[in-house]
Amino acid sequence: MTLPVLLQGETSKGQLLQQFVSAGNALLVATSSFWEGVDVRAIHCHW
Repeated sequence: MTLPVLLQGETSKGQLLQQFVSAGNALLVATSSFWEGVDVRAIHCHW
């Protein structure tokens, strides 16, 4: 299984979050502006 890898700094925070949610199976690598204040429903976060 290949996951899309989304990297902070490649595009805006809003675009990254939108891509992460719409992908359904992506890896979001971000720490700076995603440290707090991001709300992704539990259905989008799983192992």
